Amino acid sequence: MNAKSDMHSLGIKLGAIFGITLLSLAVLAMTLGIGEPIIALLASLYKGYAATFLGAIMGLILGFIHGYFVGALVVIFKKYLPKL
Repeated sequence: MNAKSDMHSLGIKLGAIFGITLLSLAVLAMTLGIGEPIIALLASLYKGYAATFLGAIMGLILGFIHGYFVGALVVIFKKYLPKL
């Protein structure tokens, strides 16, 4: 596999993990009241994120984007930085 497909592959995997994690946390806060202080903290990073249905969807989308870029950067750093 080449570096471009590695970037997309890891980006999609990490994006899915980040997005589903934020979605799950918002649903838990909405239904059970668990993690509300964490939701407030993450809301300062992710615009529109809240313990609501729309906020959970925003967390899924923004978490996926964030995770995708983190995954792509990991592959870039691994490929272009010299081995230590």
